[in-house]
Amino acid sequence: MRSVSERAEPPGETETVRTRPRAAVSLYRDPSIRFTDRGRALLRWIDGRSGELAVGQGLLASVPPHCMQAAAEVARHYAREWERLADTLQRTERLNSNLREAR
Repeated sequence: MRSVSERAEPPGETETVRTRPRAAVSLYRDPSIRFTDRGRALLRWIDGRSGELAVGQGLLASVPPHCMQAAAEVARHYAREWERLADTLQRTERLNSNLREAR
């Protein structure tokens, strides 16, 4: 099995767009990520999360009706945390962009 750093392309086409966003393609192709230890760790982490989503979707059928509300609340909690992470990344990118422009 090839490691994340050896992949020429992001993981297979069999994954859905919902679990493998198109923006991920640029991460898998970027040498500054693919060829650093922390970058490869990031890619492995992303791979793990997308697989977890696919498994979670498959498990939804097993949620009893009386637990659906609680399961939805848990999913929304983690979705908010992901949104916070994305917002932090965007703010940091804007800050870095502004600093580059100021130079």
